[in-house]
Amino acid sequence: MRKHTLIQTAAFLFLCVTSLHVNAQKRSEKDNIRQNVLKTNVLGYFAGQYQIAYEHGLNENVSVQLSAGFLTGGTTNANYKNKRTGFILIPEVHYYFNGNAPRGFYVGAFARYRHANNKLTDASWTAGGTGTDQDLSRKRKVNSIGGGAVLGYQVISRGGFTFDIFGGPQFKSRTYNTVYGNADLNERSTTGGFDSLGDEFFSQKYTDFKVGEKAGMGLRFGFNFGYAF
Repeated sequence: MRKHTLIQTAAFLFLCVTSLHVNAQKRSEKDNIRQNVLKTNVLGYFAGQYQIAYEHGLNENVSVQLSAGFLTGGTTNANYKNKRTGFILIPEVHYYFNGNAPRGFYVGAFARYRHANNKLTDASWTAGGTGTDQDLSRKRKVNSIGGGAVLGYQVISRGGFTFDIFGGPQFKSRTYNTVYGNADLNERSTTGGFDSLGDEFFSQKYTDFKVGEKAGMGLRFGFNFGYAF
C-alpha cells in the first residue's frame, strides 16, 4: 500500500512539473519572454567561492533557481599553510510581484549546503617538542546547512544581459570533524571546551587563526551578472 502511494505521489508531482513547464513554454513563445537565466555571483570571487546559477520561470509569478559552485583558497604565512577546497549548493524559489517572472522585484526562500575541506600544514615546531611546540598539522571537514529568505530585483536588458541584486537573513548550523597527523593529538582533552588535545594546543598556539564560516543568524547579500534566453 505504501509503495502504491509513493508511486501515485511521484506521478502527481511529475504531471505538475510537466504542466508548469508546458505553460511556461507557451507563455515564452506567445509573449517573447526570456524565461531562463544563467548568472554568477561576483562577490563570491573575493572570498574564493565561485558559483554559477540557473533560474527558470515556471509561470508569470514563480521561478526556481539552483546555484552551485566550488571553494578554493587558503592562508599562508611563516607559521602554517592552510589550503581550502569544497563546494556549495543553494536551491531557491522566487515569487515576482509584477507577474513577469523572472524580471523585476521578487521575494524568495532558499536552502543552503556548504562543504569545506581544510588541510593545514604546521611549519612552526621543533622536532621532539611537546605541548604547543609540536607538529599540529591537521585536516578538518566542515559542513554548514541552513536556509533563509531573500528580497531582490532582477533587470533583463533588451539584449538579454541581466543584473540581479539580492539580500536577506539566513540561519546556518555547522558541524565539523578534525583529524591531526599526530594520532596522540586526537585524544580527548582534559580541559573543558576542547574536543581533543590537538584543538587545545592549536588554540593556544594560533590565537589569530580564523575559523571561517560561523553558525547562527547572518546576512546573505550579493549581486549576479548573467544572460537570459
